[in-house]
Formats: sequence, C-alpha cells, structure tokens
Amino acid sequence: MMLINRAIALIGAVFITSLTVAQDSITKPHVSPPIPVEILLGNNRIAFEFKIGKKINDSRFGLMAMSSFAADYKNEKSENESMNMILINYEILKGLGITSGAALNSNWGFRPYSGLQYRYAYHNFSAMTLPGFYLTESHNFEVVGLLEYAHKLTNKYSMYYRLKGLLNVDMNTKKHDRSCIYARLGIVYKKYCIGVGVNYDWYGPLKIYKENFGLFTSIDLK
Repeated sequence: MMLINRAIALIGAVFITSLTVAQDSITKPHVSPPIPVEILLGNNRIAFEFKIGKKINDSRFGLMAMSSFAADYKNEKSENESMNMILINYEILKGLGITSGAALNSNWGFRPYSGLQYRYAYHNFSAMTLPGFYLTESHNFEVVGLLEYAHKLTNKYSMYYRLKGLLNVDMNTKKHDRSCIYARLGIVYKKYCIGVGVNYDWYGPLKIYKENFGLFTSIDLK
C-alpha cells in the first residue's frame, strides 16, 4: 500500500509540474517538444512508456519525466514491473547539464537520484546519455544511453531507428543489478510511428535474462 501511495504521489508531481510549465508558457510562449507515447505488443509482455522533456520558461532549467510499464499476459506478478522517474536539470554548457530528482521502481521502491545529462541533436539525429547515482545506502551507479534517427523517405514518410541501453551496478557489492538493450525500427507518418521492436532485459547479480519482441506503435502528443 505504501508503494502505491508513493506511485500516486510521484505521478501527481509529474502532472502538477507539467501543468505549471504549461501555465508559464502562456505568459512566455515557446515551442514545446512533443511527448512520445509508445506501446509494444511483444511475444511475452506488453510494454508501455512515455517521456516528457520541457524547458522551463526558456531558462537553463528543464523538466524530464519518464514512465514505463511491462506486464505479463498471464498476469504473473513476478513478470510485471514499472519504473517512474522525474528529474529537474540545469544546463551548464550547451547540451550538458546537472540533474537531480527521484525514481520509483516496482522492485526496490523509492530512491533519490543525482547525475549529469548530455544531449546532442543535429537535423534528424539525436543522442543522449544520463549517468548518475541513486542516493541510497548501496549508491547504485546507473548510465542510460539513447540514439534516435529519422531518415526521410518522402515528404510524408520517414524511416525511424532507435537504440536504448541501460546499465545499473550496486556500488557496495560491485555486482550487476539491472541492464537492458531496447531497439526499434519503424515507419513514421506525421506524428505516428509503427514498426518492430525488441527488448532485452537482465536482472540481478545472476543477470537473469528476459526477451520481448513484437510490434510497436507510438504517437507524439503535443
């Protein structure tokens, strides 16, 4: 019950902050990036994720919120998981910033977080890396990497490529805690994308392996 209350509180904080940013944008208009929402219908699980990234009043401060869920078709609780994260970042140099916030995971619960963020974008290509530490007794180190590219085919259609990787290590035991590799290949039409996707996940010191591949669809919400 405590985990559910924390999840509600974290999700509520995401929406309240988003509404605040939206109200500020009325007084000082600026272009907001879209909010990608994706569903993967895999052979083993259904997976859902979305991400919010916004500048706060065109300042050096920004908000990033991410949420992902995966559920087994047979509703096996051990196969279900969720990860929710909200970060406030401050840009030091172009593309490079410091970030701090908190995460809520269905396995280990609530953890504060602090780290760095670097993002590079050029035309239809973008790359981001997010290394940092969870501020708990184990001081888990985590690094996330993301590559995205859209290759224009015609005026209406583009090929879409995405590769995401994550590595999390328990700094007390120096052992593997969590890692994953996610890949997407699809066709983009306006704000919609459909294609094939694969998720490779490893859990715990023994690197228990799970795979999930199938069709995905996504939409960019404004």
